[in-house]
Amino acid sequence: MSSANMDQLFLKKFRNNVANEIAKFLRYEHENEGAAIKRIGASIKKELDEVRSFRTVRNWYEGRCCPNLYSFITLAKAYPGLILLFLNLCNRSDLAILVSTYEKVIKTKEDHPQVQIYKVDFDILNQEKNWEAILDINMRQIWFYEQLKEGQKISAKHLAHFGKVGIATARRDIQKLKNLGLVCFVGARKNGYYIAIT
Repeated sequence: MSSANMDQLFLKKFRNNVANEIAKFLRYEHENEGAAIKRIGASIKKELDEVRSFRTVRNWYEGRCCPNLYSFITLAKAYPGLILLFLNLCNRSDLAILVSTYEKVIKTKEDHPQVQIYKVDFDILNQEKNWEAILDINMRQIWFYEQLKEGQKISAKHLAHFGKVGIATARRDIQKLKNLGLVCFVGARKNGYYIAIT
């Protein structure tokens, strides 16, 4: 396989769609400006070791081709909105919402912004120290939390069965939710149960 094919960020079958989305994004960013292609080239020229030709930038702008990995990262540095586009194209709109909300918090210094991921609400400012843990929440944990919010009395055994994992993994998942302040255990060890903290 040639190095050009190995350096591609997107699968071949998705490249046309991605190229069109990137072109739409670049056009939107420069819709009221003249010489958009020159402006795009100038904004990434400093970052690239080898200066991309006018033709390459024009191909991106017109949706004829998709940038390779290095070029996409360089474009994303100049146009951070491409990160959100990339997350949405990868069907990770949950992370796109999280990133855009975090950027909004940084820009506006909002007191207590809320963001929703799979119906799990996080207070970004109070959870800043747990940022990495929030991003690592898995589907088993979300399912467990949702069941608790609906009033179900379920345990690690139920989570292990649902997620097809061992009981120790299920307990670690629950412990992470407890550390994030999303669930707590109520009652005696033998007869107690978990509840969702809302």
